Amino acid sequence: MRIATMIISLVLMFIVAIQSLVVMAGSSMLEDQATSDAAAIGILLALLFLIGGAFVLGLPLVGLIVFTLAGLLGILAGSTSSFTDLTYWGIVALVLATLSYFGMREKRRKRAGSQQRVT
Repeated sequence: MRIATMIISLVLMFIVAIQSLVVMAGSSMLEDQATSDAAAIGILLALLFLIGGAFVLGLPLVGLIVFTLAGLLGILAGSTSSFTDLTYWGIVALVLATLSYFGMREKRRKRAGSQQRVT
């Protein structure tokens, strides 16, 4: 579960980053400052996807926190700006947070099972 979450988040990180960069370039050409600011939040969202994906293997709780933060930020930014795709990316981040939670439970179970075999 944790490996799948990591791979999905890293792939989506590239998609979010590219989309946000294209939106930022387009809004800069059209001199739309509000959309450009929302695209900057999209780049931050991509960075949070990277951080969450990096921590989901070793420290799934950190991944859960980062993905939840990214989800809330994406939904908030997408609902208050013209870059509405951020709302969808926020929902995807919350799904990744859920997967990270299940990965955390899986890791805890494996650790408990290995400790029982040792003793």
